[in-house]
Amino acid sequence: MRIATLLLAGVLGLVAGAAARADTGYPVSGRWTYQDPKGDGPSKTCGGRVMTFAGQQRFDTGGGVSQFRNVSTERVDATTYRIVDEFFNVMIRGKLGFELQVRDPDHVAILLDTGEGYLLRRCAGADGGGDEADDEGGEDEDGDEGRDAGRAGGDPPQ
Repeated sequence: MRIATLLLAGVLGLVAGAAARADTGYPVSGRWTYQDPKGDGPSKTCGGRVMTFAGQQRFDTGGGVSQFRNVSTERVDATTYRIVDEFFNVMIRGKLGFELQVRDPDHVAILLDTGEGYLLRRCAGADGGGDEADDEGGEDEDGDEGRDAGRAGGDPPQ
């Protein structure tokens, strides 16, 4: 009986630990651009490189890797999140760590572990399909969780 009780306690501990680590997903969702990243409000036009946050995936229209899967998201403070993503581009499987800072509902900064960083600006309307920054991700205006785009490049965060 004592072994069964210890075994049950161990299983419950593992389940609780897994639930605590299951906080994955991005703190923002929808389509974001590097075009005029310091402009006011959401961008009316989102051509060029864009990044899309969709549930537990992130899509990037530029660079060597176009799709990332969120492994973990940890809230550092009220506006900063520590994120680890996983990628696979046929030849290489790897992980990428970065901080995402929510500056306001229409602007975020991404600070890579390498020291590089850049700003993104939310896309607006039918062109952008973005929604308000939140803690859960979710569907954008056209209901597809932002799967209609990818990534961008721009000025480092100020």
